[in-house]
Amino acid sequence: MTFEPLSHRHLDSLLRFEQENRAWFETLISARDPRFYTRSGVKRHIDSALTNLELKKGYSAVLMDANQVCARGNLKNINAKDKVCFVGYRVAQYHTGKGHASYCLAKLINVAKETFKMDELRAKVLSNNPASASVLNKNGFIELSNEKDIISLNGELLSGVTFSLKIQ
Repeated sequence: MTFEPLSHRHLDSLLRFEQENRAWFETLISARDPRFYTRSGVKRHIDSALTNLELKKGYSAVLMDANQVCARGNLKNINAKDKVCFVGYRVAQYHTGKGHASYCLAKLINVAKETFKMDELRAKVLSNNPASASVLNKNGFIELSNEKDIISLNGELLSGVTFSLKIQ
C-alpha cells in the first residue's frame, strides 16, 4: 500500500471509491452534492484540492492498494499563523477494521509536522462514529470540546466532539 498526494491520475479510482462507498459514508456524515459523483465533479474536487495545496491551505492524499483507492485523508483549514489545522479521513467500508484509518492519520500527522510546520491538529467526529473517535484516541488525540445537536443526519440529531493533538 502507498499513501500518495492526490493528483489527477487518481481521478477514476477516486470516483469509483466515492461511488462505491457513497451510501456507507452517508450513514456517517452529511451527503455530498450529487454532482460530485461524476467524473467532472471529482475532477473539480481534485482541482480544488491542488489549488488549496498550492496556497498552503490544504493537503489531500489517497491510500492506494492494487491501484485502487481504499482510503483518503486530508488536512484542511491550515492556519500558518496559529500553526493549527484540521485532519479528516475516509475509509472504504470493505477496508474498515484493517488499520487503514490509523495509517492515514499517522501519515497526515507527519505531513502536518514536517511539511506545514503545524503545532496542533484537530478533528471533529460525530456521535454516530465511535470507530473514528477510537482511532483518534489511539493516536494520542484528546477531547477538546463537545457540541450538542450540531447536525441532523438521516432524521437523527447528532452531537459532535472536537479532538486535539499537540504535535511534538
